[in-house]
Amino acid sequence: MIIVAAMTGDRVIGKRGRLPWNIPEEYQHFLSLIRGATVIMGRRSYEAFGDDCTCRHLVVVSRSLSRLSGATVCHSIDEAIRVANDLGQPIYIAGGSTVYAQTIDLVSDLYLSYIYKSYAGDSLFPVFDQSQWNVVRREPHKEFEFVVYARRATGGSSPAEGGAPEHTPHQTR
Repeated sequence: MIIVAAMTGDRVIGKRGRLPWNIPEEYQHFLSLIRGATVIMGRRSYEAFGDDCTCRHLVVVSRSLSRLSGATVCHSIDEAIRVANDLGQPIYIAGGSTVYAQTIDLVSDLYLSYIYKSYAGDSLFPVFDQSQWNVVRREPHKEFEFVVYARRATGGSSPAEGGAPEHTPHQTR
């Protein structure tokens, strides 16, 4: 499973159920990543992005809903993961903050877009221990940097032993 998210340098991912920025290049990048895959997201993320999803299967975690057109509704992360695994496609976790927090210890990779500008928001990406991850790829773009992290194997090297340094996104461009 892979987490895919966009955030500011101070981990803001949303404001009042929406993205606090409008960066079409980053949004198209996100849609290209999930194309043909299975995506797990929370209800509020579905309300913000569900109509645009390019994924093959959409699994929505919600305690209050029982059905959604074009999506499978599950009432817990565990149930959503079981359903997603049965679909046989790559699985992306696409938000929001509660879903990220519940799955960050379960995923093998993080696909993170770091937005260069700062934006105010009320939803944050969870803090994660970067010493548990290797930076596999960095792609600078005009308004964001896309960084791919892979989880280190247990007993992996520390940053001083050749691992990736802590990521500090650019604040301006």
